[in-house]
Amino acid sequence: MYSIKLSYLLLFLTIFLMVSCEEVQDAIEEPEDQASEIEQQIGESYLSADVLEFTIVELEGDRIFDELNNGEVTIPITNPSNELVDVTIPSQPAELLAEGVNRGIQRSGESDNGQMEEVPLPSEQSFILGSPEQAGISATGGLTILDDSQSMVQGMVFHPDFGTSFMEPVNLVLQSDEYTGWHVIYNAENTTELNIDEGLSSLEKERSPKNRDESDLTERATFTSTEVVLDGDVEFYEWDESTVWRRQRNNFLASRLLYQLIEPNSSGGDWQLDTKIKGQEVWVSGGPSTTNPGDLRNEISPTQPEGSGNEDYFLINPVDDDDLHVFFVGYAVDRFIGMAWIGNDDIGLGTHSWNEAAGLHSLSFKMRIVAHEVGHNIGGVHGNAIKSGCSGSMCGRSVMNHVITPSTEYFFSDNNDDRIETVLDVID
Repeated sequence: MYSIKLSYLLLFLTIFLMVSCEEVQDAIEEPEDQASEIEQQIGESYLSADVLEFTIVELEGDRIFDELNNGEVTIPITNPSNELVDVTIPSQPAELLAEGVNRGIQRSGESDNGQMEEVPLPSEQSFILGSPEQAGISATGGLTILDDSQSMVQGMVFHPDFGTSFMEPVNLVLQSDEYTGWHVIYNAENTTELNIDEGLSSLEKERSPKNRDESDLTERATFTSTEVVLDGDVEFYEWDESTVWRRQRNNFLASRLLYQLIEPNSSGGDWQLDTKIKGQEVWVSGGPSTTNPGDLRNEISPTQPEGSGNEDYFLINPVDDDDLHVFFVGYAVDRFIGMAWIGNDDIGLGTHSWNEAAGLHSLSFKMRIVAHEVGHNIGGVHGNAIKSGCSGSMCGRSVMNHVITPSTEYFFSDNNDDRIETVLDVID
């Protein structure tokens, strides 16, 4: 009798251990299987047109958010060989919004005669990485936590040894809700080349020059500030309505890092531009839809080159001559990658830029386009000189090169440094 009970007990234990082992094995294999599934879907998505190699990683967004707020974060990046490297970097809030900005504008109707609704803006959740006084020399970058549940991390890291690495939430790329916490990470060296000259890229501003004595420019502006209005069309809004405001900020974050931190600290130049967001607006229905880039330019800045450029465009936050209006284009426009009015030392800032920001492009594409086009606004012209004063893999083609290659980095040529300084003198 006891032998029978013992046999049953042994049988029960054997079955229990077998089931438990299978459950453990399933738990081990599940993340690997899910990563493989995601990798296949990303490889078949639009991202593969811009990104040649990438890695799929599951991140604890709430842990990253807590670390960002506490002043130091450990995050994975990839090197040019597509190998994951964990880096620990100091962090601080980016503080992109100007003081008192807490309402966004949702618009509908015609571009020149619409309706508007004010809505609360979400908290910022954007962070600058690295030590500001060492930006461009040591590791630096910017991250935005896109959602309130803190599961979607998006941004970039510049590293002197590993180059530039980008991070995007899988759910945002695939427009899904199945892969919470999963992210695609890739290095700029593993992205495709982009010829900006294939599109209508820049527009020389022809407003009347300001009369001034050249002696006014004997002292360079060492620190200049300007305010920015971020704007976007219906398609940009609809790609993911819940994250639209933080996506606007994140797309602009690379420009903020470039103009205020990386370029001044890496080149020893005399200029630094602080940009604060004075308003955020987006079309939720109606608005611009033309596929002709010239018509799009005229629709959004019809009075150029005479006035501030928005008298007939339904924009609630006014854009003055010393402000910037950054428009994110979420739909396909013919022969269009980006375009901007070029600032010069006669009239100052170029004021308006139009930036390809369709969901069907990688973050590296969108961030570099914004940095390039706003670079035109502040006086930069196409130039391919390698920036002096940089070191290691941070050296590369200027951000104003007409061809954005994997080696393009966030620097200006010495010639553009001089041009920008004179433009900032005008608005200082």
